[in-house]
Amino acid sequence: MYRAGSPPTIALEVTPGSGGLSTSLSNWFRDQPIRCKLTLLMMLAGAMALLVISLGAVGYELARFRRSLRSELKGQGAILSAAAAAGLESRDRTVVAQVLSVLRTQPAIAFAAIFDPSGELFTQYVRPGTETLETLPPVPGRREVSAGGRLVRYYPILSHERQVGTLALGVDAYGLRSRFLVGAAILTVAVLISILASILMASRLQRIVAGPILALAQLARRVASEKDFSLRATKQGADEIGFLVEHFNDMLAQIQARDAALSESEERFRQVTESIQEVFWLCAPGSHELLYVSPAYEAVWGRTRAGLYQRPRDWLAAVHPEDRLRVVRALRHQQRPGGYDEEYRILRPDGEVRWIRDRAFPVRNARGEVYRVAGVAEDITERRRLEREVLQISEHEQGRIGRDLHDGLCQVLVNLGINASLLRKDLEARAWPESVRAGRMEHRLKDAIRAARHLAHGLCPVNLQGESLEAALRELARVTTEDVGVDCCSECEDRFDCVDGTVATHLYRIAQEAVHNAVKHAHPSHIRLRLGAADHQLRLTITDDGVGLPAARGVGDGLGLQIMKYRARAAGGSFDLRQAYGGGTVVSCTVPQLNGGTRAMKR
Repeated sequence: MYRAGSPPTIALEVTPGSGGLSTSLSNWFRDQPIRCKLTLLMMLAGAMALLVISLGAVGYELARFRRSLRSELKGQGAILSAAAAAGLESRDRTVVAQVLSVLRTQPAIAFAAIFDPSGELFTQYVRPGTETLETLPPVPGRREVSAGGRLVRYYPILSHERQVGTLALGVDAYGLRSRFLVGAAILTVAVLISILASILMASRLQRIVAGPILALAQLARRVASEKDFSLRATKQGADEIGFLVEHFNDMLAQIQARDAALSESEERFRQVTESIQEVFWLCAPGSHELLYVSPAYEAVWGRTRAGLYQRPRDWLAAVHPEDRLRVVRALRHQQRPGGYDEEYRILRPDGEVRWIRDRAFPVRNARGEVYRVAGVAEDITERRRLEREVLQISEHEQGRIGRDLHDGLCQVLVNLGINASLLRKDLEARAWPESVRAGRMEHRLKDAIRAARHLAHGLCPVNLQGESLEAALRELARVTTEDVGVDCCSECEDRFDCVDGTVATHLYRIAQEAVHNAVKHAHPSHIRLRLGAADHQLRLTITDDGVGLPAARGVGDGLGLQIMKYRARAAGGSFDLRQAYGGGTVVSCTVPQLNGGTRAMKR
């Protein structure tokens, strides 16, 4: 691990196929602590600057030295050429050797040689301590050659404008190399000292930059682990890091405020959901993931919430088998787009049956997307019992009133009709003009008797001991055709020998209300009542060719429509109201065929 004040150790590993040394170095540098990065950057920047300056200085010094050396060789060559011309022309080796001996005062020149015009060596000078090497003769057209680690330069020796020989001056290249190596060694030592000084300085200066960043990173790590948004960073300057610290603290303050508001909202939500008797639930759309269910679930369903969280479909397993398919269809087709409102039965573990009203609605985010589905399930067992009692009392009273009308008022009207007929005949026999009035009275009494009988039959349409649902629907169609003038027919594909009386009453009342609404609002020319059975279900359909019911045109649910829906639920079935293809309205009610209850027999 890197410590401040000590040079970092760089371990590089080049993996074949991983991108080479540059990739490994980049990956290594990216993963280092910020202190190590700053120290390395400062150290490398200083070292590179010193290296560039030193190399420039060494290069300049070598170039300057070579220029001065060549200038010196040129001057020495001119002097020696002039001095050795007479001795060379007279072939006096002693004189020429004396001329070359003056080079002992020039340590830069390693050797000198004089060649005659034929290129043969005439005489030479070698500086003491210098290794003697074979001297190359002059090469025509070349004034400078390198041989044996020496740099040799040739100068012509002229006498009376005639070349009498050639002077060769040699410089030892090893001397230049040793001088370069000395300079390189000095440069290396300077660079190493600079690197050590950069490390010591960077290890201290990086704390000014890395300290606040490391403190901020440590605080962020602490906030993430402890979830404590009340922590704050200390601002140590007005630079960019100080700006970052300031806004980081502002972000923590906003998160803390939102967290407090969310905690308060969750506490209010918990208090509300735990205090109400209805079951509140929340789930993800399109999945079986249950996010929340209120404690009331345990009291209503008789099952634990822990079990429901482990098995989200556990609540559906408690739905009554006769209602389960309908509930599943509602979940599949209605929940996500616009919510649903369903009533169904559940079976508690103790065998008790309860009625539930389950309402769900989609929850949308800011983009309008459904990301949650919320619902409220209410135990309506007691309400259903009271409604059933109210319906039973209502049906009982309607039946009593119908029987009273049939057995009481109708009989009185029949007696009055008979008396009116006798009175008319008596007056006609006496040729009294009052016989016309008596005839009108007799006719009105017949209309009253017929209306009273229709009213009595409408109040008490189904007699389980006698008439069937099929006969009651035919009678409803006949009365509608005769009294209203609208063509109404009844179609029954099957013969229903055993229909539960309560179910039959509900179906008849739904048909009666649908026919009444069609006549009143849709103004049809034809109404069809159809009763059939399929897939273990009994289905009643009322179709008209009018302009449509107000509910079908989107006006809203009226009282009659609400009563029809309730009767369908009371019969354990479903209700549907839709616009017919090509115009008109279709009202349908589907109820399950119970064993020993509703049964259909093919003709």
